Amino acid sequence: MFNEYQQEAMRDLAAMRPEDKCWCAWYPKGKCATPSPCPPDKSLADRLVVECPGCHNYPDPELTRPIIHRKGCSCPTFQPVKEQP
Repeated sequence: MFNEYQQEAMRDLAAMRPEDKCWCAWYPKGKCATPSPCPPDKSLADRLVVECPGCHNYPDPELTRPIIHRKGCSCPTFQPVKEQP
């Protein structure tokens, strides 16, 4: 599925500490190349502090929107969406 170069890049990334990865964890901190790059000052370690312990979802890097929990999340702050009539 992944070529040799991609596999090597993933091994290198897996060996990095959370403090050295960007918020989305796909690139080194400060070098995010996704279409919506992570803030250069935010790391995976920052994200792990604020993610939900039940479903592991997390808010946006700027913490401006709440976590959207997965259905059936065991977190005490999980609020199921009410059905509309």
